[in-house]
Amino acid sequence: MQKVRRHRHTAKLVKAGPPNLRREAEAVKRLVSSDATTGTGSASGRASVVDVAAVPRPALRHTTSLHVVEQGGSSSGGGGDGSSSGSRVSDNGTVIDQLRSHLDRLALQSGQPRFVATSSDATRTGTDDWLQGRPCDLDKSGCAHTVHLSGIQLWMPFPPMAPQLAVAERALQACSTGRIAILESPTGTGKSIALLTATLSWQRQCFATRGTAPQIVYGVRTHAQLAQMVGELRKTAYRPSMAVLGSREQACINREVRDAARRQRTSLNLACRQAARRAIQLQSGPGAYSRQSYVAETECSCQAYVQLGTPRHARQAFDRCGRKGSLWDIEDLVETSKSAGGCPYYTAHVLAGNADIVFCPHNYILDPAISQCRSHHRERWSLRGRVIVLDEAHNVEQGCREAGSVQVPLTELQQINVALAALPLRHPHLQLRAFGRDIRCREACDQLQRLPVRLADFLQQEGDHPLPHTGQQQQVLAGARRVWGLPGNPSVSEFACRAGLVDRGTLGHGMEELALELTDRVLRLQALGKAFAEDAVLLGWLTRLQELLMKLRLAASNVDAYVVAVFRETAPDGDRISLASWLMSPGLILDTFASTAHCVVLASGTLAPLAAIRTELMDSVAYMNRAEPQGPLEACHVVTPAQALLAIVTKLPASGNPIVTTFESWRSATFMMSLGEAIASLVEAIPGGVLCFFPSYSALEACVTTWKRVSGNESPSIGPWARLARAKAAIIVEPRSSEASPAACTSFMAGARSSSGALCLAVYRGKMSEGLSFNDELCRGVICLGIPYPQAMNPVVATKRRWNDAQSRRAGVARSVLSGNEWYELQAYRAVNQALGRCLRHRFDYGALILLDARWAAQGLQARGHRRHLARWLAPFVEEWPQSPQLASNAASSTVLWHGLTGRLRALFAQAPAEITSQKASHAHQTAAAPEPMSAAAAVQQPAHSCSPRPLQHFVRQHATALQAGAACAHVAMDMRQDIDQWAPQIQSRPRTPRDAAPHQDLAQQQQQQQ
Repeated sequence: MQKVRRHRHTAKLVKAGPPNLRREAEAVKRLVSSDATTGTGSASGRASVVDVAAVPRPALRHTTSLHVVEQGGSSSGGGGDGSSSGSRVSDNGTVIDQLRSHLDRLALQSGQPRFVATSSDATRTGTDDWLQGRPCDLDKSGCAHTVHLSGIQLWMPFPPMAPQLAVAERALQACSTGRIAILESPTGTGKSIALLTATLSWQRQCFATRGTAPQIVYGVRTHAQLAQMVGELRKTAYRPSMAVLGSREQACINREVRDAARRQRTSLNLACRQAARRAIQLQSGPGAYSRQSYVAETECSCQAYVQLGTPRHARQAFDRCGRKGSLWDIEDLVETSKSAGGCPYYTAHVLAGNADIVFCPHNYILDPAISQCRSHHRERWSLRGRVIVLDEAHNVEQGCREAGSVQVPLTELQQINVALAALPLRHPHLQLRAFGRDIRCREACDQLQRLPVRLADFLQQEGDHPLPHTGQQQQVLAGARRVWGLPGNPSVSEFACRAGLVDRGTLGHGMEELALELTDRVLRLQALGKAFAEDAVLLGWLTRLQELLMKLRLAASNVDAYVVAVFRETAPDGDRISLASWLMSPGLILDTFASTAHCVVLASGTLAPLAAIRTELMDSVAYMNRAEPQGPLEACHVVTPAQALLAIVTKLPASGNPIVTTFESWRSATFMMSLGEAIASLVEAIPGGVLCFFPSYSALEACVTTWKRVSGNESPSIGPWARLARAKAAIIVEPRSSEASPAACTSFMAGARSSSGALCLAVYRGKMSEGLSFNDELCRGVICLGIPYPQAMNPVVATKRRWNDAQSRRAGVARSVLSGNEWYELQAYRAVNQALGRCLRHRFDYGALILLDARWAAQGLQARGHRRHLARWLAPFVEEWPQSPQLASNAASSTVLWHGLTGRLRALFAQAPAEITSQKASHAHQTAAAPEPMSAAAAVQQPAHSCSPRPLQHFVRQHATALQAGAACAHVAMDMRQDIDQWAPQIQSRPRTPRDAAPHQDLAQQQQQQQ
């Protein structure tokens, strides 16, 4: 079935199918026709026929041909203002097109092409977006350990640990069945290696058996973790073609552009577009486009952008980063681009089109405005049909809510209107393809102006609305003039009607396509040197408009999942009116990529408490239909109790009063001084680096000020701050500014490596609490103060609590929904679990974790039993101090308690090195031995699924000596052995349940009773 698409100057005969297949056909057509040595290039005025199936592709199966017929005539950008369709380019194309063609040709010449599948049964099997080619190579020199799971052979760099086998097996199951998996495995248990080996092994098998396989998109939270993931990939035996996507902040090599953005106080994205336009304009010659002579001669340009299309840059980029088996990170591409002269940012995006695996930050997956962007440098980017791995996914529900939310001030809407109104004046003859026909620039801009014009008028009217009073409308948000979607307030449907968003011509999907098409046309004009200086500014507003169209359309079509508010704030330069549209149900964003992805894996070292993630994602249709039936995985840690201690401390050292850090506590100088003495006692007993987390910056700054204060006749040599300074070579206070954080982190690491160590006073959810790897002496101890509940007065937090309360009370709801308070508390527990994960970063690491708050305890006057919300892998290491509520009832007994606790810490750090030495010797013996491939049956016998009795049985029997080493842990070891012997026959005689949680809960209760 074929159909003809006719444009004004060009007729194309293409196979009916998804738009991405047609774009791939055009890309391959340009690839072949641009190679003059092959003799396939078509002369002007003559038709050329390219059979894409005739292009040699190793190991392809069931391939059908795609024919592309192009008649002579002007192409887009060929003359004037480029009035032809935006899907066509000139004969030479933009520098992006030239780079893509060069890279495709080099891939063909090297015999390692990657093309989107065009098989006849692609639509039926759902593989129309898969890559075609041959399996990636293996470098087995450093990976002698193999294991067979689910019928697939995995090559491991080290003897596989039980959590690794659990993660790998569940990831393979998700890939094989197209499921959504939630996997928790503590940091240091080989989680990343397991995810990489499992997904790449499954991809290799698909290539080998079917000739086609999905691309793997591996998302991490921060740019620093991108380099860490590439380092993990280098440890494996797999050598795929790969790409790393990052922001311009990490990839830009033009110092002048960076300085211009800083000097003009504009975004680097805008400065980059302006510099690219200027470079193309200068390349066209001194007399070209004289009508743009008003552009300042001092405006910086970017020659790196111009040189993207040179064969030299393409060759060096391919040899270093594009060739199969070349493993690289952003720094490697930056160095290559500096020598070759091309732009690393655009090069990385072009390389990602044909890569086996792509590493990227989370927002490339979660944010629809980014993941669904189809700019010309991301022509082959898509999440459809991909294997999506979201590592460090502990904040995935918050990330989804933020990705689906938008807040726009009135001033931005007005600027978007001005920019769209001016575009047709600069390019009156510009045409683009939309709504099944060719339309002129004026009509396109008039269509796109509907949304910002209507929203601006609506905000001006609602901004004058008086603040609601009790009885009229429930006022729940400070500064909000109107609220829609909360109990006692109008619905979001009413907002959509009043704002004029229900008109299909305002928020229809065609408007998003029109905005994308206009953006692509302006980008191509810029790449061809035919853009004005204002066009670079317009690109930024078009990107913002695309975001508004997409997210407000989601709100208008899912009114029960959103809350909308109009704010008016008083400022020195005038009142600021803004519209906020907040997504309350994160499952809606999960569906934007999970519904079309091949499979999704959500993994992290700390997902606990899992109740928050599971219930928050229940609004996702994809998750409810495709979640793995076994439920989430909760793997154990591989360290022994001789290496780790989690102490819950409930009493202050001097007074013996309970430690309860409330809002009022941070205003009491007496409490803060006593707390400082407690922290100093702990820091003196812990070597190396110590991280101490506070609930907020205000609490941190109040304590530092109080500890440093010297009053009356008090000597400066005593007090908490003086004790901390004597104990550690450096004391680092985490700065509020993100720009100052790297320097603070560097100072802390340098001090931690010294003989005296270092102390960092940080905050939960800050830079120090996640995204950084503090191995070994960099973090021997973590001290957690209080319970970091989110700010109750934050408008988003207050709205979410009220919305969840309304959902939980709704009649007829068949599923469990978290109440507002439950959701609020679980956010705090997750932040603590994440902070505790800063220590124990690998199997040979050791350290102490301290919780300073009585509410974590299971017994006592202030006990609330919050320890049940800690990650399951922490359970074997928990000790409560005091172990009996009768102890430390006064100052004298409290002093004895703290002497015992500090002695316990010193004993831990004295004995742990010997335990590590013994484990390393055993590990070296296992690594040196010639291993035989592990069968699936043998793998099942490994403790590989969760903290259920079978892994505990293996854990205790393997480390019984270590468990009995300390008197404080001896009774725990005996109780665990007795319970395990009782549970094991029952577990082995029945199928695994999704959680196997009851025995673990019984164990925790018995430990509490013993304590």
